[in-house]
Amino acid sequence: MKWAQSLIRIAKHEVETLQKRVAEITARRVAAEQRRQARHAEAEAESQRARTDPDAGWHLAGYMKGWRLMREQLNAQIAALQAEEEGARDALSRAFEEL
Repeated sequence: MKWAQSLIRIAKHEVETLQKRVAEITARRVAAEQRRQARHAEAEAESQRARTDPDAGWHLAGYMKGWRLMREQLNAQIAALQAEEEGARDALSRAFEEL
């Protein structure tokens, strides 16, 4: 019976480890989504400012180009994190089934 308890303990440890991994990946994805939302709000504010300030209007094109590049990078990062999260959730499901 001790061997069965040892196997159960090992399986529980694996489940706990995978739960922590899923939580960490989810936190990183949420943080990236929040950064994307913040950058979008900053771009909106900068665009609004450019409408009222002629000097800011001159710099808007460069700002928007940089913003688009940053947005693409964040979107790629979020997509990668979503795929990683899905894989971790699948592994967690399998670990629960084995437990």
